[in-house]
This record gives sequence, C-alpha cells and structure tokens, in this order.
Amino acid sequence: MRAGAWLRGALRPRVRRRFFFIVNNRNHVRIFAPVVHRLTELAHPCIIADIERESGDRGARRELASEGLSSVGIDVLRAQITRRDVLVVANDWYPNVVVETMQLCGQRGTLRIGVVEGGRFAHPDRYRRVDLVLGWGASSRDAFEVPVHVVGSPIIEAAWRRPASVATADFAVISFKFPGPVGQEWLEQATGACRAVGLPFQLSCHPSHRLPAPFVPSPREFRDLIPEAAVLISQPSTVVYEAMAAGKPIVLFPVAGEPLIEYADPKGAFEIARDPADLPALLRAALAGKDSCRERCRPFLDFHVSIDPNVTAVERVAQALIQMTLDKARIQPHRLAF
Repeated sequence: MRAGAWLRGALRPRVRRRFFFIVNNRNHVRIFAPVVHRLTELAHPCIIADIERESGDRGARRELASEGLSSVGIDVLRAQITRRDVLVVANDWYPNVVVETMQLCGQRGTLRIGVVEGGRFAHPDRYRRVDLVLGWGASSRDAFEVPVHVVGSPIIEAAWRRPASVATADFAVISFKFPGPVGQEWLEQATGACRAVGLPFQLSCHPSHRLPAPFVPSPREFRDLIPEAAVLISQPSTVVYEAMAAGKPIVLFPVAGEPLIEYADPKGAFEIARDPADLPALLRAALAGKDSCRERCRPFLDFHVSIDPNVTAVERVAQALIQMTLDKARIQPHRLAF
C-alpha cells in the first residue's frame, strides 16, 4: 500500500456509534441477538435493554442468556442514550414505557430505527415513532412515511434455509396468540376442527401469552414443530410466513373483527376461515393440496419478504444499521423529533 493511501485511511474518521436495542420478548431477542453478535464482531458497541421489570416475564432474559448476552433495564438506557447513539426497536407502539422512551429519544435527537418484527407491520399504529424502518420486502416500501431499507427477516429466512424434514407429517400445528375468553373459544374451535377430520395436533403459543386451561402447549418450539407438520392453523402472525417458507399449507383462522392488513390478500397462498364451520373443509383442502403449497405461496412470500441466497438477513440488517448511522446527517431534521 502506498504511504499516502495508508495516511488517508488512518486519518479517515471511524464512526463507532453505540447501538441501543430494546427487547420486549423472546422473539425480539431472536431477531436482534445475531445482529448484535455481528455488530460486536465489527467493533460496534451494543447495549440491550429489556422491559421485564415493567411488563413481566416474556422470555427475553432467558433467551438472551441462551445467546450469551445480557441486558440492562430500560431506565439505564434512558439515562445513558444520547443524540450520538442509535436506538433500535422491534416495535414502537407498546407498552407505554417503550412509547415514552421513543419520545425521549426523539427529543434528544437520537436516531431511532425500527426493525419490522412481524406480520401486519403496516397497521396504522406501527412504526410511526421511528425515523427509519428496516423492512422485510417490497411491500414495506410504500407502507411507511419514513425511509425504508429492505433487509429481509432473519426469522423467516431461517425457516426458508432449514433443511426439509424427512419425518412423517401427520399432525397440525395450532398457533395461539389471543388471550381471554375469545381466545379460549378460538382454541376450542380450532382443536374441534382437527378432531372432526381425524388430525392430531400440537399447540404452540406466542411467548407473550399463556394457553388457557385445560390446553397444554407442546414442549417443542414452533420452529422445530413446523418442519414436521402437515398444516398450520393460525391467526394473522409471523408464523404464517415461517410456515410458507417451510413449504407448509396454512389455514388462516382470524378472530372475528381482527384486522388482517396484508393477510386480506393471500395471493392464492392460503384460505381464510371466516366461519368456524368452514374449518374442517378448509383443513381437508389444505392437506389435499400440500404438494403444490410451496409454489402457491411464492407470490405472497416474494412480495412481502426479500430473501437473498447469497447474503443473510442478519448481515443485511447489520450493514444497514451501520450505513444508516453514517447517513444520519442527511436525514431531514424533523424526522428526529416525535
């Protein structure tokens, strides 16, 4: 290397902003943990804050421990974060402690980046308190008023990259995420439909909720169940995308009045059970067409989720975060105020 080139490189400013991450639950850790590991490898300081003291145990700390990571309380984040730092969140709309932190960071001029956590990302109350969004795919580009950078989804991509299971697919996975009496009724209807067609089932529950008695969740994680499953029954949820990526048929079973957002246009990928009485017939049809499921799901999945076979979503997220910090000066000032 020429001496002049070396000198220019040595004198070039090396930006090493601190990245502060807020994790609400286990799923947020699964999105952010590999990104944090990658940023740390690249010498970018990362601090993770959880909200378990304010919102209860939703599995974040346990998942962090399994990844060899630790966290601070959100009060520590609020005391330390400055305009020179970057706040990264998977949601910006609940609970109040997160919303208040978003407001505080906006007032301080801290760059706030939202990473899409799951389905129904275009709901009107989501990602409205951030300055930039890291979205899943093409459908994200027009969903927000702030700039969007497409990076894919680490969780959905993991399902896409996972080898197909050779186990016999002879059970349904019922994915639950709606607590209260309505959720109890939904579970009774979903399990009843499986019994009506003679299909065994396994129950999977969102980490922020608990199954009502007498229902018992499978001891296995959803990501381990779905490769071996015959079909998924779910409300609108990220697990629908994971099932598609794994090549599994889906019956979408929303609660009455539940907003569908992007799921309202399945593009041929799945059927929607708008009446519980339709569930048995839709289950039979989904099972009968399972061999062509992957091809039917492609238009929906390709539109909503970008998957690069050569660059992982984790790497895309990490590089986008770094690049956005370098571009901060070009962000319009009003974007940095809530």
